[in-house]
Amino acid sequence: MPVEGWLAQLDDNAASTVDVDIASFDPDGFPLLGTGQIRDHVAAVSAYLTVEDSIVRRHIIRYSLYGRELDIIQSHLTKTHCAASCPRPPVGCCNNQHWRIYSMSDIMMTRPSTVAMQLADHIQHMQADEDTYHGADKPDAHVSRCRYFRDEGCVLHLFKSPLCMHYLCDGVRDWLATSFGPAGRRFSEAMRVMVDRPLERGVDFTSDAVVTSALPLMPR
Repeated sequence: MPVEGWLAQLDDNAASTVDVDIASFDPDGFPLLGTGQIRDHVAAVSAYLTVEDSIVRRHIIRYSLYGRELDIIQSHLTKTHCAASCPRPPVGCCNNQHWRIYSMSDIMMTRPSTVAMQLADHIQHMQADEDTYHGADKPDAHVSRCRYFRDEGCVLHLFKSPLCMHYLCDGVRDWLATSFGPAGRRFSEAMRVMVDRPLERGVDFTSDAVVTSALPLMPR
């Protein structure tokens, strides 16, 4: 699995934070991950980060766990449909630098908190680390303007930007509604809310409602 391979090779920079970080995460808070997966994930990311502020560090870890759940959800629900039915292949919605979390206008309008700004900065550093591990070949700028796009799609599994994690085009939203009825529409709406949400605070980067609304759509 790409996620486990990347986590396993992370450097052990700050092992003193591991036990307290593991204790701070409730296994029931991530229903798509097993208790052992959560423990190993938190331990790997906590030990790798050199972030002394425990609030920021745990936001980063939570975001990576949330990203892992979203990766599972999209692998089961949307990736195959997008690959087979996208009207704009091969790039689809990966047509710009959507990996960036804040533009200057976002900062001026949203006025994000210090924690949110630090979280965004660390996410973008971790994107580069994920890319170094997963992305052997650099993208062709004529194909996609996104630095993390490859022939097989996005190389990021844990640290996509909030926009990339949550965006669904109209075609996918219609397909979810047709395929899953009201449950599909609830999931689409939860994702849309996150796309439109201003990232003012660290807690604005993730949504329990997205994962909860996806659970009825997942294989039993």
